[in-house]
Amino acid sequence: MTIPDAAQTSHPELSQRLAELAPIIDVAADEAELRGELGAGVIDALQEHGVFLLMAPKAVGGAEANHRDLIDVISGLSYTDGSTGWTAMAVMLAVGIVGAYFGDDAVDAVFAPDRVANGTFLIAGQAQPRGKAERVGDGYRVSGSFGFGSGSHHASWMLGGFVLHEAGEPVRTANGPKVLFGLVPGDLVELRGNWDVMGLRATGSDDYWIPEQVVPVDYLVEMENPAPQRGGELYHMGRKALTALSHASFPLGVAQRSLDELQVLSHRKKRVPGGLYMYQPTFQRDFAEATAALSSARAYVRESFDRLLEASREAAIPPKLKADVRLAASHAVQVGVSVTHYAYLAAGSDGLRNFSTDAEGRRGNRLQRAFRDMHAASQHLFTAEQTFLDTGQVFLEVPDASVYL
Repeated sequence: MTIPDAAQTSHPELSQRLAELAPIIDVAADEAELRGELGAGVIDALQEHGVFLLMAPKAVGGAEANHRDLIDVISGLSYTDGSTGWTAMAVMLAVGIVGAYFGDDAVDAVFAPDRVANGTFLIAGQAQPRGKAERVGDGYRVSGSFGFGSGSHHASWMLGGFVLHEAGEPVRTANGPKVLFGLVPGDLVELRGNWDVMGLRATGSDDYWIPEQVVPVDYLVEMENPAPQRGGELYHMGRKALTALSHASFPLGVAQRSLDELQVLSHRKKRVPGGLYMYQPTFQRDFAEATAALSSARAYVRESFDRLLEASREAAIPPKLKADVRLAASHAVQVGVSVTHYAYLAAGSDGLRNFSTDAEGRRGNRLQRAFRDMHAASQHLFTAEQTFLDTGQVFLEVPDASVYL
């Protein structure tokens, strides 16, 4: 199955890269699920096609792609395989954040020409402030236990969120504890090897432990709205906007794959007494409704980020636009869950079969995997129920309501 029209980027070269990557990813997907991580061949292909540098500033050797192409690349990779799309999204996001917001010494170390050439610049990790940092001379002593290190099996650097402490107590700001985003060498991190889950199985999103160590000042930045140190307008939308863009893109590809698989299945699957699915009125209605829901979610994501980019060029971003962007991302996940759930149920027993060949020589489909991957992605805190509560308050103009972006 080829990359859908919805995932064709505005840049012909990027569209060609997606088309070349699709068969490489597809062939390796089954084995990657069993192993719990992407194979070296897929990682190498993503690296060679420049995927991991798409969100990084040009100043560090990145592509600094526009937001629409980033949406389409992430959704296109996720269409082919959810775990590959998620891993690529997580790594390119981490690479982009470090390249745009971290200090010069850290950037020089991560993006040294030899590292960029051989792929040892890859970064993984979690932003949640589950670690502790204390100022020590010219650096910070950090440590902590983290989760969901998507892509960690292939990363040379790991990130973590650290609550800053002084004299044993957390440093407080008007918005709560002061949190630093820190970068440490991957060989100084202990992976737990405990990624045993329902979906996104090949992302290798292990929990990990950062043992106590001192890192230089340039290897940490403040979490709350850091100013970009390099790069253009993409990074002036804000660090959280890049996270929202990434998480909004994934469900668009996975859900589209489930609908395309169901459309193909409808031409051969029968149900007594209605005959082929494709001729059954209720199936036609439900399929059309799912298609409309996904198309609407895709348009909402594109439109909200278009407006965000325009606003970031002018002045401060209005609170309702921040809310719109966060809501678009969470809504895309919600629609992705609904569409993949519908497709899985509509497929009947065919949805149970994975992509392997059965005893009669028939190939299965990706419906089951799309269902599992999308429902696993729905558990991410960034697009969880709280977003709907926060954005609803902003739109209703509840006093002091705000959305973090």
